[in-house]
Amino acid sequence: MYENDQFYSVGKTPTGIIGFRDGADGSAESFLRHYSWSTIKSEAVNNGLKAYFIDLHPIGRSVDYTDRKIPIVEIPDEFLAMPDYIHTFLTSINYTESGPFRSSELAFRASKRLFTWDHYIYCLPNDNWRHARDMELTRKILEKYFPLNTGDTGPAGGIIIRASGTQCTEVSPIDAGCCSWHDAGRLCEQFSHNGYTGWRLPAPADLMDYAHILRGRLRKRYNIYRTAETTLHWSSFQKSQFDYSPDKPSGDTAIAVVTQENEDYYLPLYYYPMGGTSGGYYKSEKGPWRGDEKKLPVTDWLPVRPVRDLRDFCFSVS
Repeated sequence: MYENDQFYSVGKTPTGIIGFRDGADGSAESFLRHYSWSTIKSEAVNNGLKAYFIDLHPIGRSVDYTDRKIPIVEIPDEFLAMPDYIHTFLTSINYTESGPFRSSELAFRASKRLFTWDHYIYCLPNDNWRHARDMELTRKILEKYFPLNTGDTGPAGGIIIRASGTQCTEVSPIDAGCCSWHDAGRLCEQFSHNGYTGWRLPAPADLMDYAHILRGRLRKRYNIYRTAETTLHWSSFQKSQFDYSPDKPSGDTAIAVVTQENEDYYLPLYYYPMGGTSGGYYKSEKGPWRGDEKKLPVTDWLPVRPVRDLRDFCFSVS
C-alpha cells in the first residue's frame, strides 16, 4: 500500500510489529515495520504470524509508536487466504492515483472503505481506465465487501438514502423518464441502469430522504451552494403520508414530492448570544420547499426517479 499514512505489518502480537533502532543522539527510537501486501500474506501463512493494518491518517505522522492508541487492526484470514487475480490494479478517485494492488488487497481495502463505488480502475500492464463496476471482478468485490452507509454512492451510481439493520435503499442517479402517475410504476419496473434492474416507484419518505441527502452532497462534495430550479417527482402514494383521516384517497390525484427547490433567497448567518448559529445558506423564499408533498392530477406528466432495495450486498449495521 503506497499511501503515506496507511501500511501493513506482521508479528505475533501488535506490540511485536514495533522495532527499535539507534537514534542520532545515541538513544533508541521506535518504529513500525512496513511490509507489502504480498509479503504479509506469505509471512502470515508460512511463519504463523498475524498481519496488521495501520492507519495513521487521523492522528498524523508525529506519534509515539509505543502508544497503545495507535489504530492497529488485525487483517482477517479471509483476505490473506484469498487467491489473487493474475494482474494488479491501479485505482483512482478525484484524479488521485493509488496502487498497484492485488485483488485480495482490493477486497480488504473495500472492507475498510478505502476502495469504493466512486473509484476507477486500471488493470496492469495494459488497459483503459474504467469504472470499478464495469469489471466483473471489482464489481463483485465491492458488492461483497464494501459496507454501504447512508449518503454513499451505490452500486448503480445513485445515492444510498437508507442503510441500517437489514434495509438498504438506493436512488437512481437519473430519471427513468416523464409520464403520468398511472404509468410511473411500470416505467420503474422496466428501468435498467449500469446493469442493475429491480427498481420501483419511491414512497414519499424515500423522496424526502433523497432530497435532503442530495442537497448535502451538492454542498459538501460538489461545492454547489445554490440551485435555481424547482423539481417534483412522482411518489407511489395517492394520499399524503401525514393524512391520518379514514377517507380513501381520490383516484384523480396522487402525491408528488419536491426534491429540489429554487433557492432564490439567502438566509443570513446569525450568531446566537448564548452560542450556536443559524442560516448561512440559500433557500426558497416563498416555496415550494424541498421535501414538500403536492397533491396533483394523475394525468400530469412529471419526472420519475426510481429506487431499489438492495439485497445480497454488504452494508453498515450502524
